[in-house]
Amino acid sequence: MSNPLLARLAVVYGQPDSGDPAAYLAEISKMLAKYSTAELERAGDIVIRSHRGRAFPTPSEIVTACEDARATMSPGQSRAETFEDKNPEWSKQAYAIADRLTAGELGKRAAREGWILGLHEFCRKHRRHPSTSEVHTIQKDSEFVTRCAAGVVDMGHFHGPLQKLAVAILGRREKLARRVLREAAE
Repeated sequence: MSNPLLARLAVVYGQPDSGDPAAYLAEISKMLAKYSTAELERAGDIVIRSHRGRAFPTPSEIVTACEDARATMSPGQSRAETFEDKNPEWSKQAYAIADRLTAGELGKRAAREGWILGLHEFCRKHRRHPSTSEVHTIQKDSEFVTRCAAGVVDMGHFHGPLQKLAVAILGRREKLARRVLREAAE
């Protein structure tokens, strides 16, 4: 394991409780890439000192410890919060996770049936596949957008602009569907 913090935590707490511990640790390691070795070392001290229980610490706990370590190592300098810090669902990592989650059978089905954009958005926000009931909600929302684009939904005073927006959403949906189906064929 190339991340010194995760290697240290694995010594103390063992492997994380995950179906794929290596992939789990790789995902956390990506989140920790922006921290220096000294910050990771200090974060390890913080986690080992404050973590309760024998289970592997949560990703949130680990990242929070890294942030705390960074703050204590440069006192008086508060780190400027980025857009992605405030909105993690818009981060490159969230998009990469959504791309990976929509690359399988569920993504191909969604691409063929016209709800791939909703599935991708759900995966980006929640970083997991939707449940059956959540899939139904995504499908219903996608059908509504299709009806709006076709002009069959009365949107009152805002009909024109909302229909234009729905058409643009359909364009994004078709582009994503082509990409998912093309990648599945490769």
